[in-house]
Amino acid sequence: METLLRYIQQILSTPAIFVGLIAMLGLILKKADSQAIIKGTIKTILGFIVLGAGAGVVQQSIVPFGDLFQMAFDMHGVVPNNEAIVSMGLTEYAVQTSAVFALGMCMNIVLARFSRWKYIFLTGHHALYMRA
Repeated sequence: METLLRYIQQILSTPAIFVGLIAMLGLILKKADSQAIIKGTIKTILGFIVLGAGAGVVQQSIVPFGDLFQMAFDMHGVVPNNEAIVSMGLTEYAVQTSAVFALGMCMNIVLARFSRWKYIFLTGHHALYMRA
């Protein structure tokens, strides 16, 4: 039993799978057909993996870019970049950030259902920036 719980914890600790399971749950609740559920879940998992890979590239390139900028313009400071913060959040706090992302989406759905504000924020990359 303990190994099963450890296995489940490892699966849910993988951000791409965690977000994929959330997408699968949404598709099941939407009563989509099985083909749409499988396609949507796989697309979500692969998209999150690609996003994580891109975030790693941005995080690795931001420091050399800042050094180059300082040398070229003789200016000192930091490079303000949303993508750098998001990439750091994804690489260092992936499970927590994806949980906050999912919780925010659930809260948005509940507000849209039970309040006078009937809008659901679907622009995922902006929601990802705002939760980081």
